[in-house]
Amino acid sequence: MFKRVIWWAVGATMGSVGSHWAQRKVKRKLAATVSRYTPPAVAGRLKDSAVERTYAVVDGVRTAVETGKEAAGQRDTELRSKYGIDRQVPNETSEIPPHRKLELPR
Repeated sequence: MFKRVIWWAVGATMGSVGSHWAQRKVKRKLAATVSRYTPPAVAGRLKDSAVERTYAVVDGVRTAVETGKEAAGQRDTELRSKYGIDRQVPNETSEIPPHRKLELPR
């Protein structure tokens, strides 16, 4: 009979300790989860995500524009050499051709 009492006490102690341990673990996990979903925490994560995505889009657009400029410059050079067009930049003293003049109504 004494043996049964000892094993019952060991079982009750282990159950109590295990229950206490599980309760503490659940409370900690729940507190961590709840703190992740408070309005300031969610807003902070959304802001960080939006900023990262915005920078990624800006970098992508910047790269696309640079690539487009390079391609346009190469094509411009090809066409100028193909058709024998010299690049002349008009200065202030040069005459603007009549077909290029813009007359505004008064």
